[in-house]
Amino acid sequence: GNNYPLTAGLSSFGAGGSNAHIIIEEYIEKNKNGSDSSHQENGSVAWIISAEDEKQLIEKVQSLLNHVERNSFSLEQIAYTLQTGRKNLAARIGFIGSNRDDLIIQLIEFIEKRGESSIIEQSINKRQYLEGLEQGDLKCLVAYWTQGNKVDWKNL
Repeated sequence: GNNYPLTAGLSSFGAGGSNAHIIIEEYIEKNKNGSDSSHQENGSVAWIISAEDEKQLIEKVQSLLNHVERNSFSLEQIAYTLQTGRKNLAARIGFIGSNRDDLIIQLIEFIEKRGESSIIEQSINKRQYLEGLEQGDLKCLVAYWTQGNKVDWKNL
C-alpha cells in the first residue's frame, strides 16, 4: 500500500471551557538522491551567514565555528537552516565546501582575517543569478546573495 507518515491528534479540554488541539506528523527525511536546495551533486554546500554589521558577522561566524567543532552535524542540514531559517541582514558572507574540515578552515580563516575575505568577490547581475539558479551554481548564488540580493534557495 501507500506509505504515509505517522500522524496523531492530541486534544486537551480545560475545566473552564478552554480547548486545545494539535496534530503531530512524523518527519520523513528526503531521499539522499533527491534534490536538496543546500548542495550540489558533487557534495558541496553553501553556508551563508548575515548580521547587522561586520563585528556581529565575525561573532556569528565564531559562534558557528564553536558549534561545529563541538558537535557532529549534517553539512546539508546546517546549510538549509542558514539559507532558509534566518533573516537576511546587511553584512553577509558565504562559504562553499564539500566536507566538514573544508568549511571549518574557511570559518577560521575568516575570523583570523577579522572579516577581510576574498572567498567570493564576484559581481553577479540578475541574468547571471537566474542562470546560476537554473544550473545550481552555488558560487554564483552565494556571490549574488552577499551583494545584498535575495536568493530563492528552496527552488534550486
